[in-house]
Amino acid sequence: MEINLGKLPFDIDFHPSNTLVAAGLINGDLHLYRYGANSLPQRLLEVHAHGDESCRAVRFINEGHAIVTGSPDLSILATDVETGSAIARLEHSHGAAINRLINLTETTIASGDDEGCIKVWDTRQQSCCNSFDSHEEYISDMTFASDSMKLLGVSGDGTLSVCNLRRNKVQVQSEFSEDELLSVVIMKNGRKVICGTQSGALLLYSWGHFKDCSDRFIDLSPNSVDALLKLDEDRVITGSENGLISLVGILPNRIIQPIAEHSEYPVERLAFSFDRKYLGSISHDQMLKLWDLDDLLQGSGSTLRSQEAMADSDSDEMDVDAKETKRKTASNGQALNSSNAEKRQVTEERVKVWLERLKDMAYQMEDVVDEWSTAVLKLQIERVENAAMPKKQVSFCCIIPSPFICFKQVASRHDIAHKIKDIKEQLDDIERERTRFNFVSSWSEERPRRLITTSAIDISEVYGRDMDKKAILDHLLGNNCQEKSGLYIVSIVGTGGMGKTTLAQLAYNHREVKAHFDERIWVCVSDPFDPIRVCRAIVEALQKESCNLHDLEALQQKIETCIAGKKFLLVLDDVWTENDQLWEQLKNTLTSGAVGSRILVTTRKESVVEMMRTTYMHSLGKLSEDKSRALFYQIAFYGKNREKMEDLKEIGEKIADKCKGLPLAIKTLGNLMRSKHNKEEWENVLCSEVWKLDVFGRDISPALLLSYHDLPPEIKCCFSFCAVFPKDSVIDRDELIKLWMAQSYLNSDGSKEMEMVGRTYFEYLAARSFFQDFQKDDDGNIIRCKMHDIVHDFALFLTQNECFIVEVDNQKKGSMDLFFQKIRHANLVVRESTPNFASTYNMKNLHTLLAKEAFHSRVLEALGHLTCLRALDLSRNQLIEELPKEVGKLIHLRYLNLSYCDSLRELPETICDLYNLQTLNIQQCFRLQKLPQAMGKLINLRHLENYGADSLKGLPKGIGRLSSLQTLDVFIVSSHGNDECQIGDLRNLNNLRGRLSIQGLDEVKDAGEAEKAELKNKVHLQYLTLEFGEKEGTKGVAEALQPHPNLKSLCIFHYGDREWPNWMMGSSLAQLKILYLYSCIRCPCLPPLGQLPVLEKLDIWGMDGVKYIGSEFLGSSSTVFPKLKELAISCLDELKQWEIKENEERSIMSCLNDLMMRGCPKLEGLPDHVLQRTPLQKLDITGSPVLKRRYRKDMGEDGHKISHIPEVKY
Repeated sequence: MEINLGKLPFDIDFHPSNTLVAAGLINGDLHLYRYGANSLPQRLLEVHAHGDESCRAVRFINEGHAIVTGSPDLSILATDVETGSAIARLEHSHGAAINRLINLTETTIASGDDEGCIKVWDTRQQSCCNSFDSHEEYISDMTFASDSMKLLGVSGDGTLSVCNLRRNKVQVQSEFSEDELLSVVIMKNGRKVICGTQSGALLLYSWGHFKDCSDRFIDLSPNSVDALLKLDEDRVITGSENGLISLVGILPNRIIQPIAEHSEYPVERLAFSFDRKYLGSISHDQMLKLWDLDDLLQGSGSTLRSQEAMADSDSDEMDVDAKETKRKTASNGQALNSSNAEKRQVTEERVKVWLERLKDMAYQMEDVVDEWSTAVLKLQIERVENAAMPKKQVSFCCIIPSPFICFKQVASRHDIAHKIKDIKEQLDDIERERTRFNFVSSWSEERPRRLITTSAIDISEVYGRDMDKKAILDHLLGNNCQEKSGLYIVSIVGTGGMGKTTLAQLAYNHREVKAHFDERIWVCVSDPFDPIRVCRAIVEALQKESCNLHDLEALQQKIETCIAGKKFLLVLDDVWTENDQLWEQLKNTLTSGAVGSRILVTTRKESVVEMMRTTYMHSLGKLSEDKSRALFYQIAFYGKNREKMEDLKEIGEKIADKCKGLPLAIKTLGNLMRSKHNKEEWENVLCSEVWKLDVFGRDISPALLLSYHDLPPEIKCCFSFCAVFPKDSVIDRDELIKLWMAQSYLNSDGSKEMEMVGRTYFEYLAARSFFQDFQKDDDGNIIRCKMHDIVHDFALFLTQNECFIVEVDNQKKGSMDLFFQKIRHANLVVRESTPNFASTYNMKNLHTLLAKEAFHSRVLEALGHLTCLRALDLSRNQLIEELPKEVGKLIHLRYLNLSYCDSLRELPETICDLYNLQTLNIQQCFRLQKLPQAMGKLINLRHLENYGADSLKGLPKGIGRLSSLQTLDVFIVSSHGNDECQIGDLRNLNNLRGRLSIQGLDEVKDAGEAEKAELKNKVHLQYLTLEFGEKEGTKGVAEALQPHPNLKSLCIFHYGDREWPNWMMGSSLAQLKILYLYSCIRCPCLPPLGQLPVLEKLDIWGMDGVKYIGSEFLGSSSTVFPKLKELAISCLDELKQWEIKENEERSIMSCLNDLMMRGCPKLEGLPDHVLQRTPLQKLDITGSPVLKRRYRKDMGEDGHKISHIPEVKY
């Protein structure tokens, strides 16, 4: 429905309860129209309201009985809707042209003018209630939060103001944005404020944090967003300068679809009719258009109908089929997540087969839905690219293609419809069969809660093994035996879950063992026993680096050389083989070690002990009843009060007894019961039918089953996925979470990032003992872990036809084709003799392919057929020089790991067609020359890991548009023109977190350019490296690169100026713990770093301009370096003096533990305060000859000043 207004319109408003719409025009006229679905619009009024001045603002008031208008003539006019006569006029209501009016309450309105003034009016009293003058330029839009009585205004000056009407003051105003702010809405139930800008970006502000935006969505178009209209809490309708009206999702930020257009003319204003049946829009084309909102949202508006005529019937049928199929998949999925069904699959083969079939259908349905979603996403991205082209080159049908046409590159709609129909038929059959099983759901809706991993869990791992530990240590250290030539082998034997590996770890890491042996080597052998792999692991442990040898004889010779004459301890964990010939290949290699060397073996089989001719066998028995109960109580009762413990103690004893003295079972059940707080829950576990199951032949199984069945469904699939890793693998937490993300396991409602959901799931599993052997960072967070082999076996049982670790052999390839068709997640181990296996197997249904060190470049042709892949790991394949362009066919791919592919030189441009890609890892691809130019199309990319890709001289310009990016290891400021990133392209990457290194800062021209990076807005960054090029005159640039105060670590390389930026002092770096200053050769002095309140480590290297360190280094704080533990000053060739002249008593370096003064040849002495008034434990003065002479403990003149320091290196 269209109305030709005849003049340029400025504003529209719909009647609050009737089918009337009003428009204000440039010639000062006010038009009022009646509209209807079955009749042409009828003009009811044409009032020349404001003389020769324009009618810029229009609003219905008094329940629709009057219309108020605003104008550059400074007046606000009220006009009667029935008669068109003037009711009242407020002359000189503003001091400048009135630009905007909005309704607040039934009796109040707000107005905004061209000089930034906002006023609130009582329409009954015709008087001003509030006035706010915080803006410097015109008020472009306003919105009102009625619950808090806050009026929000945006302005051409680039700021957002929040006016408190109750207190009659501007409560807060945002910092200046370089963009004019043109429109504003409140969304997400009042938690987010969205602003449209002149550049086309949407700025997202969090309520209560208005100083700066929390996010930028920049993928709309380069055209200004002149109008915003909230559709619901998650979607907004935008009107842009290019005439497009689009539907946009907020958090997650995405372009859902363009829905309408005004040719090439800017959209001035948008509004809903009172019943939300129509969307009204006005534009510079002088048209007022009324769009049927249902048609627009269904993608079948009048503008699109001609394009969809050929596809409507097929599309409607596809939509119905897809919804019905998803409903049936979800319905059957409830049975899949039912504990009753999962328990019955263990004993009932028919249930197991049914569940496997349902899982297969769920995978297929997921692939089809993802294929469809990718097709739509592709069109949206193409629309954005076309919108950025010169307008005359792009027709409307190209800008807004039908979602049912033109995506042959992904799949035709007929193909997808056929797939959906086929799945629907199979699901009908599955659903009929489900009714015959009478499943009972016993799982309740519960979001996983964050469980804190406590020290009690770590203690429990070694509970009750003191005598066992002593026996092993005695034999390793030779306390109970007489040394003789030949290998001395100590074997720990016991059933699974008994704690063999834990006991071996206790011995391996014991301080006496560390001191006793020259070399310690730990190798997980597992099954099958591969002498080449075991020998390579030994070499890598001895050399502390990766080994490229693949020949057994060469490896044996290397081992013999490395251990010759040395006393070594070799742990062979989890040995299964009884083949003495394989053992002899390794054994003969180990004879060159010194007398007193030991081999410590863990195994479940006494036959292995006999085959290896063990010197001493230690049988590891079960824990006693008392020890078992005590261990269980220690874990299960953690955090419970005494009354609760007494109430549950009797049941707890019975549960502990069911674990039959197996530590892993006790630990697993103890962690399960920690989360259960009432007697009924404990009794349910005690009386569970799971205890009667014995299908695995291992007593650990019931405990694992009980703990597994208690997991929420989303965490169950995360755990079972871990079966794809080989036994004893070190699992990196962040990589695992990215793999979970790739499988769409991490559900997020938009309020929490997927990565944080993954952290919660990981910690939940860790707290339930599904993971162990934790490695933690400095903050105590688990960053790596392993799975116990029993737990791994259990995960394999759960995923018998989904997850496989496949060791490929030429002899098997004929029988493996059918096998590969069924699996979804594979970890491939390829022997050296069979590099071409991939072309022989049909793996088209794989979702995950982990193939580290498995492929040669000629094998990668097979990738084009793996079209269902969501995760592909090709890391450490050193022969790959390039990826085939067929990688662009992997439309579902979300995770691509190419790290440590040393020979990789380029990536195909088709990689930019992977619109779903979330993670791209090219770390240590040091021969990679450049990245594809169209990287800006990867709008879902969250992690670009490019550390060590040192041959890259720049990044494609489009990376600056990837507002979802969280990881970018290295940002390179290019010197190669407009096609590559400049420093300002960092501006919109406010989601970056973790580590960021900015290289090429010598290419930044001035401070103004550096300010565009807006580093101070990167609130999530923790580790920042700034690499200058020793260029003089860069202080202004450095000053403009001030980071956010949240920063924990800062490294500055090759800073070329003589003066330090001011933000390096005190409060600007209030959270900084680590600081590196490297090769800043022109600085004559150090900044006052003593003022940094939490600095723990300071490393200064290669600063040739520093000759003297004095009080300027300490600063003026009352406490100096209050948290500093490590101080390293190295390679300061000209440094002669370091003095601390302190007359007053103030605390200086009160925590200093480690001081290194290496390579300072002219330094004459160290401050007495540092040497004698700090808790110094380590002093290193190597490469500093003057210091060495002065502080020699035996003959130096000041040797007595360091005599109390335990560890000194000269």
